[in-house]
Amino acid sequence: ESSAERFVDLHVLLGQQGAQAVAMKIAADEADILINLGGHTRGSDPVTLIMARRPAPVQLMHEGYAGTMGGAQHTAHITDRYSSPPDFASHYVEKLLYLPHAFFVNDHRQTYPELLHDVVVEGEEKASRLSFGSLPRDIPFIY
Repeated sequence: ESSAERFVDLHVLLGQQGAQAVAMKIAADEADILINLGGHTRGSDPVTLIMARRPAPVQLMHEGYAGTMGGAQHTAHITDRYSSPPDFASHYVEKLLYLPHAFFVNDHRQTYPELLHDVVVEGEEKASRLSFGSLPRDIPFIY
């Protein structure tokens, strides 16, 4: 908050008057860029409703969600070639803006390194529990 030129906490307004009031406040403040950090994640419905009203001329998707939002509310999606491979760009509604390195900070390889080698492999493909949402050890894993 202290490093921002101007900081506006919209939680109270959202709770009292809803997403439309927040979108109107953002538009009235003439925000140039609005960035969605949640995407389709738990608790993000109000943000999606605000973005759908297009209160800023440039609206970006970044950080918390690597997939497409599936609607026209975002100008572009800030991503990387690992999270959003160029071969799948046609599956995104948003224009993809690629960062030079990985941006997605959720790296379960550091959190659960033991899962990297806990694999039963069939055929030539290799996989891990990590690739499938960090399956618990009591669930047999065969790929």
